[in-house]
Amino acid sequence: MSRVAVLLVVLVAGSGLGLWYFTKNAKPTTNTTTNATVNTTNAAPTLSDYRDTPTGFDIRYPSDWKKTEDTSGEGANAIRNIVFSGASDAVTITVVAASFEGIIRESISVQQETNITLNDVPATRLDAGSARDGSPKTVVLVKRGTTLISLNGHGPAFEQLLTTFRWPEPNTPVVPE
Repeated sequence: MSRVAVLLVVLVAGSGLGLWYFTKNAKPTTNTTTNATVNTTNAAPTLSDYRDTPTGFDIRYPSDWKKTEDTSGEGANAIRNIVFSGASDAVTITVVAASFEGIIRESISVQQETNITLNDVPATRLDAGSARDGSPKTVVLVKRGTTLISLNGHGPAFEQLLTTFRWPEPNTPVVPE
């Protein structure tokens, strides 16, 4: 199977896994009026740390989210998906060879491209519509050497997760915040 086909299958499977988890855990909404006193103190959610040992990047995600990982292929054709999913959100991180960048770009309908930094790490943000249904989608590409990390999602939880992404240079000690 060609690298293009393998990548597309993995990207679709990763996105499908996130969507499946979201719909499986979605709670039906009802319109109810309730009088209650609301505590306006905004407690920050508890975060868990994820450190990707093979590449050295780390990210923080809500502790109540589920994390799943899968890998397909070997060597330069390896595709690794890390999916973080909550009750109503999911973020997929895909780690591939840098040569897959064109394939990823072709798989979405890019509406805007912006060069950004994630904690001093250069990245490219692709705001797009899903090729499948046109729903909003953001892909952030981070490349170092022969490795490409693709962060996929949308919405406030995704934006919050992006603020915690770190990828120190090799042999640079990581100082906890």
